[in-house]
Amino acid sequence: MGLFTPEELEELRRSDAELDETFCQTQEEINESRKRDKAAKLDRLDAKGKKISENQRAYYEANREKIAENQRAYYEANREKIAENQRAYYEANREKIAENQRAYREANREKIAENQRAYREANREKYNEYMRNYLKQRRTAKKMPV
Repeated sequence: MGLFTPEELEELRRSDAELDETFCQTQEEINESRKRDKAAKLDRLDAKGKKISENQRAYYEANREKIAENQRAYYEANREKIAENQRAYYEANREKIAENQRAYREANREKIAENQRAYREANREKYNEYMRNYLKQRRTAKKMPV
């Protein structure tokens, strides 16, 4: 016999569905959660596991440039394969990706607007030139018969 009655299971399903619809974390909250998870995982390790983890971290810090160069070389050698895998993932998860992007934009609307304002201020000439070209193209596209 199960731990929950069918009614309790249905209530749990409804509650989970409601949470899935309304739950949204900011990037800062996600980063903090990852730090806590990493610390908790490290705390659960025995002495040997902690030593291995410390050695790996020390190796990475000492060889950061070498590791980065190896990763760049791998990327250059396998660029087409990586791009194909990314395309396949995007096609398989298009709706999920779009929903995540929508949720991020909603949760960070002010931050995005502030970043856009800061970019326009820092790159005023470049932005103005872009807008002139954009509007010119739109005007000529409207004049052309279809």
